[in-house]
Amino acid sequence: MTVHSGESFYVHPEANVSVFSDLNNSGSIGSYNQSVINFLGERWNNMSGSRILDESVGGLSGFGGIIRFSGTAFPQSINTLTSVQSNTGFPNITLANSLNLILQGNDLLVRKSFYFEKGKVILNSRNTIMQNGANISGFDNNKYFVTGTASSGGSLIRKTSGSQNAQIIFPLGSSVGSYTPASITYTGIAQDL
Repeated sequence: MTVHSGESFYVHPEANVSVFSDLNNSGSIGSYNQSVINFLGERWNNMSGSRILDESVGGLSGFGGIIRFSGTAFPQSINTLTSVQSNTGFPNITLANSLNLILQGNDLLVRKSFYFEKGKVILNSRNTIMQNGANISGFDNNKYFVTGTASSGGSLIRKTSGSQNAQIIFPLGSSVGSYTPASITYTGIAQDL
């Protein structure tokens, strides 16, 4: 499936749409609150100038729908070919692929939530950046972010306002078989952790 530059593809509230091929987004994909895009292709490509919007007026401040990576025959990948900005981030991701999700291209930005149903995210020397207030759930010793063992491996970055009272959880491990999560309680200036 291809969304060309200047074109839009929107999934409205409570709609459930499945994409069975690779996806090339050079335009705008809109995923409204309570909608689901089931992605069953191998590669999701966010090309230069692409946007993934939510239901808000500007397309970035609403809750947005869920983009569910749910392939069963192969690992899936997100290939981001543009710099990380809030207009290229995903509103909500659910990972439901036991063969994992691999990051390619540039960093992955998640605006609202990341839910682990099955599988791991292989950072592949990229970063996953969770916007301020974004939630990560469903993780355990079989479902987490894999950073890699090199000193220049990928990172899980949590943006903060500095006024959090709850623990900030980092569900990660250095390899597929090494779950070593961390959590901190942070109060201070707004920054990336």
